[in-house]
Amino acid sequence: MKHITFYLDFISPYAYLAFERLPQALQGVSYSVSYQPVLFAGLLKHHGQLGPAEIAPKRDWTYRQVLWLAHTLNIPLQMPLSHPFNPLPLLRLAVACGAGERFRCAQPVCV
Repeated sequence: MKHITFYLDFISPYAYLAFERLPQALQGVSYSVSYQPVLFAGLLKHHGQLGPAEIAPKRDWTYRQVLWLAHTLNIPLQMPLSHPFNPLPLLRLAVACGAGERFRCAQPVCV
């Protein structure tokens, strides 16, 4: 059995789309998944980088691309009214709920 660690931050629309598609993508494969919340902003800061939402042309492209991907994959997606937003409360909630398969039972949040 293969094991996958799925790293996610609720600020990432790509993580949300992958979260939604993962069960279908792995259908028929013997696997276990653990879900690991991470703070994307912390990774960016550590490496001295700005996030895509902090650079206007990249933000515009990302919004268009993920909305197109969501539509193509038939995944409901609503972008936040303002971006970047603070994902810490959602990450803390995910950690409090625990990791592993039972995390899959919760409705994913992409605000």
